[in-house]
Order: sequence, then structure tokens, then C-alpha cells
Amino acid sequence: MDVTTQLLQLLSQKQQQFETYKQYTQILLECDSEIMTDYITKREALANEIDAINKKINDICAAHPQQALLKEILLLHPNYSDVPAEFKPVFAAVQQIFAQINYITGLNSQIIQRAQNERDEAKAQLVEKKNTPKIVRYLTNLTPGEDDGALTISNKKA
Repeated sequence: MDVTTQLLQLLSQKQQQFETYKQYTQILLECDSEIMTDYITKREALANEIDAINKKINDICAAHPQQALLKEILLLHPNYSDVPAEFKPVFAAVQQIFAQINYITGLNSQIIQRAQNERDEAKAQLVEKKNTPKIVRYLTNLTPGEDDGALTISNKKA
């Protein structure tokens, strides 16, 4: 199998992994904060798989006589017109992956903003509860129809 075919297969796998990573990232924008950890863990596992694919790609490039050119192509450094015809499909595949990475990066900043907003809201609720007198908190936490605990008439000493 030639180098271009090997790289295209690995880049296709990498693109599929990034597509799943993107889906998990989109879920993180909308899911309940209780399950965010699950999706963060799933994204971490995908990142490890992507790293393994990157290692395979680097190994293929290291064994090729045009190693420097291949590494430049994988970083999208040359102009498309400067890329030899045999490596143009590789360049195009790398461009698609970079587009996914840029999209995911934008989503990550939105997720961080969401987490900060939720944290600030929780802090505000804690401060509000802290400043509420204890008797008010006690009465608002009682279940309707339930005895008023220590405040019922039957519990008061005459």
C-alpha cells in the first residue's frame, strides 16, 4: 500500500473520531451539569484515540523519503498549488480535519462560558441563602401539611 493511501485511511479514521468528539462537545453545551463529567470523560478517551492515530501518521511520515514535505502538508504549511499531485488528497483531508478542530475550539469556549455562568449562579444562590435569616429558611423548607417541628403549639411548654 502506498503512503498516500495509508495516510488517507488514517486521516479518515481521525476525521471520524473528531466528528464524534464534535457531537459530544455539542451535547456538553445543552446537557445537565450532572452528566457533563460523563461527556468530558468520553471526549478524553477520544482524544487518546486521536493521539494514537497521530502517532501512526508520524511513524509513516518518518519512514518516507519526503518526510519533511509530508510533515509540512500535515500542518497545512505549504500552499495547495505547491503540494505534489500525489499528496493533494492528503492535504484536502487535513484541511477538513482542521475545519473540525476550529469548530470544536469555538464550541469549547462556549462550554467554558456556560460552566462559568452556572458557577456564578450557584455562588449567588449560596450568598442569598447565607443572608436569609435562619427562621425564614426553616419555614420555607417545611413540607406543606407537615408539623412545624419545634414551633408547633403542642411542643411549646406552658
